[in-house]
Amino acid sequence: MKRTPVLGGGLRLPPARELGVAASVVAKLEDQWNTVQRVDVRLAEMGMLPNNEPDVVWAPVSTELLLTADIKVYTTMYAAQLRWYNYANRLLANVKAEHLGLKNQLCDLQVKARKRIRELAGKKPSVSEINDTVENDPSTLDLRLRKQELEQLNIKLTAWVEELDESKKVVSRQIELRRAENEAGQREGNIPNGGRGAWQPRRQGP
Repeated sequence: MKRTPVLGGGLRLPPARELGVAASVVAKLEDQWNTVQRVDVRLAEMGMLPNNEPDVVWAPVSTELLLTADIKVYTTMYAAQLRWYNYANRLLANVKAEHLGLKNQLCDLQVKARKRIRELAGKKPSVSEINDTVENDPSTLDLRLRKQELEQLNIKLTAWVEELDESKKVVSRQIELRRAENEAGQREGNIPNGGRGAWQPRRQGP
């Protein structure tokens, strides 16, 4: 036998499964607030290319790399890290965009669920009673779970993007150092023999 929830003041509501907004309404809300695909179409029309996974290997900065003097090694690695940084950054943007739509969908669903609870209750329940019932509604629980997953993705992707950004900065600084060293070496090589500091033969006595 199903247990009927009792609200304050003797109010009784049907079980949680019967409180939920109709499945057709939930599907309509999802379609209404899922605007990411339409945004992607507009971006493609503006010339934005798909966010394909880079076909180069990303490797973390190592001690061996930092001791390398060849600027070509750093330049190649910087190009690879830049591609991965851009890729991860756009993944993060996708998660944030999807999270925004889901957040608005959840808010709209909760409004409709509260309205339905008031209709079923017959007598105006308290705000806390309505909130408790809405939070335990199956449709609301499902969206809250999806919202949590997106927020966790956001946290982890943000950490990944920050790691890529710091690694990219380290390699960029090494490129600048190697370039400065090369330029200094070229300047020293271009100093004529008669210039300041050049070796002069010892003068012989009369």
